[in-house]
Amino acid sequence: MLVAPDAFTEPVVSAAAFNRLAVAYLHAFHVVQLDLDGRRRQLGPRSAIVRAALDHMHAHAAEPITVQGVADAVHISARGLHAAFASELGQSPSEHLRGIRLAGVRDELRFAPPEQGIAAVARRWGFVHLSRFAESYARAFGELPSETLGGRRREVATGARG
Repeated sequence: MLVAPDAFTEPVVSAAAFNRLAVAYLHAFHVVQLDLDGRRRQLGPRSAIVRAALDHMHAHAAEPITVQGVADAVHISARGLHAAFASELGQSPSEHLRGIRLAGVRDELRFAPPEQGIAAVARRWGFVHLSRFAESYARAFGELPSETLGGRRREVATGARG
């Protein structure tokens, strides 16, 4: 198939070509990563996509990003992103993003001033259904958000640091 040389001056054609080249590049190479115990392991090409997606998620977790937005940022389809996450992490991109956001809430509650409200922090991280948020938080961390904030309040009251 021949393409006119000036076709790449069109923004849509140029962006599509870039996306295809970027995905082909990511699929072409294996990545070596250290496990938590220091052993090296070779990861497949999907790992590069997952790593790029995770970097994007961490950088923008407090913003209203979507799975489609993450997929667009790493130049892959949402379906491809789901497949990469399933094979590499055993969970969906939205589940992982929720975990990142829950950790953000927890960090904020752990270091929040004693008068800080849980609902405001949860909403700031994108959680609007507070009872579902509390259930997810308890499953993830083994304590309720009020216990995390309560622990901070006790530390402030007693002058203890943990």
